[in-house]
Amino acid sequence: MTFPEILQEILKYENCTQTDLAKIINVKPSQISEWLKGKANPGYETLKNMSLALNISTDYLLGLEDDFGARISTVPAEHLVPFDKEYSADEHNLIIQYRRLPEALKELVRQQLDVYSSPEDLLNKSHKKA
Repeated sequence: MTFPEILQEILKYENCTQTDLAKIINVKPSQISEWLKGKANPGYETLKNMSLALNISTDYLLGLEDDFGARISTVPAEHLVPFDKEYSADEHNLIIQYRRLPEALKELVRQQLDVYSSPEDLLNKSHKKA
């Protein structure tokens, strides 16, 4: 959902007018109108004030989570990688980058990995060059 859609939903749910919300978060009613039209977006402090005043997370206001608090991903499912303690942040990023590659480039990466099938092979080859 876009910010104007989220804001409209909040106003409806809270049975709140634009003027009411403007008073609550200390902005001009015309500013609320601009947000609802998609012509402007609130800044950091305003989002923070709105979040605190309405007891709504900033992630919800930004469209990053649904109204139940579940994270909404804008990343295509094939690029999602569960992050756990089995690999580092660098490894996590490499997996994401690999998944974004076209199939032909993935094949080149696999070929390179085959050349260096283990860390010992890589070390042995680099020592032989020295």
